[in-house]
Amino acid sequence: MTQGITGLLFADKGYICKKLFLRLYKKGLKLITGLKKNMKNCLMNWNEKILLRKRSLVETVFDYLKNKLQIEHARHRSPINAFVHILSTLISYQLKPSKPSISYDYCFLIHNNSGYSYKKDQQAQQALGRSKGGFTTKIHACVDALGNPLRFVLTPGQSSEIKQALELIKGFHHANVLGDKAFDCDEFIQQIESQQCISVIPPRSNRKVQREVDYTLYKERHLIECFFSKIKHFRRIFSRFDKMAIAYMGFLAFASTVIWLR
Repeated sequence: MTQGITGLLFADKGYICKKLFLRLYKKGLKLITGLKKNMKNCLMNWNEKILLRKRSLVETVFDYLKNKLQIEHARHRSPINAFVHILSTLISYQLKPSKPSISYDYCFLIHNNSGYSYKKDQQAQQALGRSKGGFTTKIHACVDALGNPLRFVLTPGQSSEIKQALELIKGFHHANVLGDKAFDCDEFIQQIESQQCISVIPPRSNRKVQREVDYTLYKERHLIECFFSKIKHFRRIFSRFDKMAIAYMGFLAFASTVIWLR
């Protein structure tokens, strides 16, 4: 675990071992731990002593992984499923906007606790809502010309697709944007044209002025439907078990990585 790492290594009292200390020291890694009650006191740099107190940062991360992202449970029937669950949980943690950290200059533990706990009656923040299908989460996705996923947005089940359309095409230029009639909106069409893109979206039947659409190119829209068909093979996606949206997004990113590697 310490291969290629140099500097200071802080650990608890369970790692106290003279052989381990010498072996790490030869690699350029200084092991710093607390002292047991039956050990003699030794001098320690004040900076190292303060940083040793911040070792609880590791416990803070493990507490978030266990209690919020459910990294520890006994539902797995094979080691591969357990490994996939751990990997997707770590991806979810990386998607967390604010993480606990240490400011070395002041030796303070910095941790933004916003969004750490899940509160009742705040389902919308966790992309949970009620639609005709029940208590659901809606996945808004964008794929490339080969059907590989590029972006995701999670919203409650009752949210409409057009509200997230601008976010999905943000930064795209000189491309064909395909979508069904649900994306037939003047504001969205103008945004596509302002990005030097071509809209391939059929107009609705109640439009007074019907736009011309390349229906031959529009046939390629099946790629987004094929992508959703692929991710529905993952039980954790088509039937959401995660109570937090960031955990659900983490496994969605993992499943998308698997699709990219096929």
